[in-house]
Amino acid sequence: MSRFWASLGSLVFFVVAPGTVAFYLPWVISRGEMQPAFLGLDGIRLAGTVLVLLGLVPLLNSFVRFAFEGLGTPAPIAPPQRLVVTGFYRRVRNPMYVGVVAIILGEALLLGDVRLL
Repeated sequence: MSRFWASLGSLVFFVVAPGTVAFYLPWVISRGEMQPAFLGLDGIRLAGTVLVLLGLVPLLNSFVRFAFEGLGTPAPIAPPQRLVVTGFYRRVRNPMYVGVVAIILGEALLLGDVRLL
């Protein structure tokens, strides 16, 4: 698979899989409404924002590595041709899961919505 097709496939899979789980479903659950901050502390919202941004780092990095180093996608129908063992994969078995969980927890803190927790 060429880098172009691997990149395009990874982009489509990014929108479908983590896009749904980490962005669309939390938006549906929270109805896009911000609740009062947890414990009445607005600093918790800042911590949530930081957690969302930090969660994006391993998630995006993993998708880029799959396309450029593995010449494939995270999707089971177009797996990478080469094993990716660099970047976050050097220390964590599945940095995509870590990133998505961090994003969802960050959204819960940011929106003050206990349902997202």
